Amino acid sequence: MSTRACYTFKDKEGAYSVYYHYDGYPLNALQMISKAKEAAWEFPRFEADEYAAAFCCIAKDGKAGGARLTEGPHRHGDLAYRYDIWFQNNNLMVTIWHVDFHNEKRMDTGNINEMLSKYVARKK
Repeated sequence: MSTRACYTFKDKEGAYSVYYHYDGYPLNALQMISKAKEAAWEFPRFEADEYAAAFCCIAKDGKAGGARLTEGPHRHGDLAYRYDIWFQNNNLMVTIWHVDFHNEKRMDTGNINEMLSKYVARKK
């Protein structure tokens, strides 16, 4: 069974969302969000639409399907997680939300490096 997630990249210009059909649990999601830096403008330049495109590039990894643009998490009733991503004080920030059909609960918020450290430690 796939762990579906929606990733919303935000800046002062707007919000841009990507639905990803696979591996949306926090450890993998955080790794993909971080890896998108390889395909995006170098920080401190952060444009939400451009980072969303970089995330799609990483998520697709040359494969068909899986990642697609979406209007937002409200368009998907089958999500397990959603993520808000933005740039603040020279840090890539992430909020993790656990989602079920009728509710969502904020699990965690922090910069990408702190979050990766925390969720890698949980896996061990």
